Amino acid sequence: MLQEVSSTDPLAKVDYHPRGDGLADIRIRTDITTRRTPSHDAQAELIEYVAKEAYIVSTLTEQEAIEQADDLLRAYRIEHTPDSERIKALEQASLDQAEAIGMIYTQLTQTAKEEQ
Repeated sequence: MLQEVSSTDPLAKVDYHPRGDGLADIRIRTDITTRRTPSHDAQAELIEYVAKEAYIVSTLTEQEAIEQADDLLRAYRIEHTPDSERIKALEQASLDQAEAIGMIYTQLTQTAKEEQ
């Protein structure tokens, strides 16, 4: 699952670090927001950047990682979703499709009757 991260420095959507072995550590971030904690007494206001992050090791170049960030994040989410949740989602999609087919069939038969 995505991990929540925070930093006092602004967070980029893609954080890329080549490792020297042909691979790179890539962090893809989503839902990047700024959290402000009001100042208290002599302490200054704290500004913190928060995001949900996926960590990926890949052979992609930095430019490829940036261009494919949304696809990488989608694949990460699928890969890290428990099997039981993925099966439930597939079952629900199947039921939704069957219902949609039934509605289309009903509309087609009504249209055919009206044309007669």
